[in-house]
Amino acid sequence: MEKYIHKSVESILHQTYRNLEIILVDDGSPDSCGKIADEFAREDSRVQVIHKKNGGLSDARNAGLKVATGDYIYFFDSDDRASESLLETALRAYQEEELDLVCFNYIICDENTGAERKMSFESRMYEKQGKGVNLVIKEYLAYKRYRLGYCVWNKLYRADIIRRNQIKFEDNARVFSEDICFNIYYILYCKRIRVIPEYLYYYLNRETSIMGQSKKEPRLDQFMEISKRYTAYLKKEQRTSVMLDYQEIIFSELMKLQLDKIRPKERVYWIETVQDRDYFYENTRKAFCRIDKWMHVFGFFDGLKRWIGTIEFYYRENDGPLLRTIRQGIFRLKNR
Repeated sequence: MEKYIHKSVESILHQTYRNLEIILVDDGSPDSCGKIADEFAREDSRVQVIHKKNGGLSDARNAGLKVATGDYIYFFDSDDRASESLLETALRAYQEEELDLVCFNYIICDENTGAERKMSFESRMYEKQGKGVNLVIKEYLAYKRYRLGYCVWNKLYRADIIRRNQIKFEDNARVFSEDICFNIYYILYCKRIRVIPEYLYYYLNRETSIMGQSKKEPRLDQFMEISKRYTAYLKKEQRTSVMLDYQEIIFSELMKLQLDKIRPKERVYWIETVQDRDYFYENTRKAFCRIDKWMHVFGFFDGLKRWIGTIEFYYRENDGPLLRTIRQGIFRLKNR
């Protein structure tokens, strides 16, 4: 990270919005990042440095959350850059409307070629409908929709929602995609989410990064852990939440995000590597058997389409010939 930290931190220091509390967490870095962070703190009184033993990305972010005192929370990574107007632009959206979350577009920068690719979302308002099933599943998590972005660095959060509901990052060694888990927890409490049109973040795509390596193979166990921890969080913090009734739909969407990385004929192999196969089979069965829940979340036609899509990912230890024939038929129709 030493190679990138100067540009990254300076992009925050040079924000047009100046009233900032900047928390740099040295997570037991083996290079000079900790010393560089201290230099920034000596030069700018807004910077506070936390030095700690290495505990991983989630632990570092949670350490920052514990000492943060501001009204809004923004997370950034030490190898990326923020537009100088990021915070001012996102805060303006909060000032203009009553919102619970602001999301924005970002630019992916390839470290090797220098090429840039814009990641764009539809600029609009997403509002809670009924008991809020739509925001968590349909608008945020839904497979192949990608309406809000799965990461935390293209979002500005309200600190009061995080503190009041004791939201924190789960251990990234267990869940891997700690951003998704954090966002699911947070969006549970959202009524209005605004996506603004500006491109405010520059994400550095590195082959050696955690995210760069994650694109190569499915991480089913880690994404199953998200499902388990989400259910545990609901039982602890929202015992009467209707979202408990849609746990298998969330599980199914999480599995689709991973199984879609590989060819259909390879899926059986990867599913057989799952440690908790009973959990996998039980939840795929529940998702397959509840077409009514799919339609309730996504509407009739999209719900039907997504329910049919679950057959692609529905595997059991002893698949019958009928299920295999249906699955093969779906594969052929999709690949025509």
